[in-house]
Amino acid sequence: MGKHMNKEESCSGKTGEISYVSRKVGAIIEEMVRQADIVLGKDMIVHDPSMWVDWADRGILAIGESYMEKKWDSPHVDQVMAKLAAMPSEKKRKLFRSWKTRLLLSIAILFNQQRGAKEIEVVEKHYDLGNEFFRSWLDKSMQYSCGCWKGVATLDEAQFAKMRMIGEKLKLKSGMTVLDIGCGWGGLGRFLIKEYGVKVTGINISKEQLRWCRNAAMAEDIQDSFHSINQSYRDLEGKWDRIVAVGMIEHVGPKNYQEFFDICKRCLADDGVLFLQTIGANISKEVLTDRWLTRYIFPRGTLPSIAQIAKAAEKKLIMEDFRNLGPDYDKTLMAWHSNFMKVKDDLQMSDIFIRMWEFYLLYCASGFRERKSQLWQFIFTKNNKECYDST
Repeated sequence: MGKHMNKEESCSGKTGEISYVSRKVGAIIEEMVRQADIVLGKDMIVHDPSMWVDWADRGILAIGESYMEKKWDSPHVDQVMAKLAAMPSEKKRKLFRSWKTRLLLSIAILFNQQRGAKEIEVVEKHYDLGNEFFRSWLDKSMQYSCGCWKGVATLDEAQFAKMRMIGEKLKLKSGMTVLDIGCGWGGLGRFLIKEYGVKVTGINISKEQLRWCRNAAMAEDIQDSFHSINQSYRDLEGKWDRIVAVGMIEHVGPKNYQEFFDICKRCLADDGVLFLQTIGANISKEVLTDRWLTRYIFPRGTLPSIAQIAKAAEKKLIMEDFRNLGPDYDKTLMAWHSNFMKVKDDLQMSDIFIRMWEFYLLYCASGFRERKSQLWQFIFTKNNKECYDST
């Protein structure tokens, strides 16, 4: 009985060589995955082994895209990504430092004619997805930032605790004026009005979010105390007793941090308090180097470091208090993911978008879990002569 040729044997010699090289590169990446204590076939199910070459070449961009394309799956994507993130750098370098590894990868890339021929197209943009999309999986107050989980069990409770914490740190008194820079859907502003009797000005460049802010303020009969304006922080004029910026400076960029704090100083009353909450990076960088997040989630986002924040505020404001709530963002993201999974079938979004959003929430959760990302809260004052009480 004659021998049947398999697909690889029936191809040209060059194709066979490419397949051989791809398998060798794949073996290297598989070894890295195994060294990260990820069990293939259990923790991670690979549907298309050809993705390994792309992983070796483009790192996190390829990892995220291959998940979006359903080349791999996992019952716990967050755990897989956390294990990869926790892998010591020296082990990663050991796998790729040899001349043989570099040569194999170069050959694989050179002959991979499909690579880069067609980028994944994602029509839906992050902040243009519509109010109802976010409403379906955020908490009742529509807080799209880290909650405070100390002593609470639900997402609604965690976000309420976060808003209460902000109100207390601002040392609010009835009648004070508060500027909310990048006010989102206005949940924090409405909370501060009802709980502390203040007047809030919220600025935002998203017309959809501002529409929600105005409708919600009217529904709660506080429209006289909540003024929401379509405006950039750069165009701010006037003074406020308190300023709050939650999850906003990530979109400002290092080249503009000095200007941001100049504006905050100008707009803050002499005895005022500035509350700043931001996702933070452990290392100072000028751009967000995570290629997957930059391409698909936050195109112009950059995470500030402590050094960058301190340098920008230097000679302008006094740093009174600092707190890191990074592990709480892991819990917040996992709660968002749980809510998202409950409603994903009703969203009428493409499968590739759903998988993109799943990966986004779980990947970010893994970053906070492994302390690669942080969540910082800063308190600044202007001309405070007394000791700030942070309790």
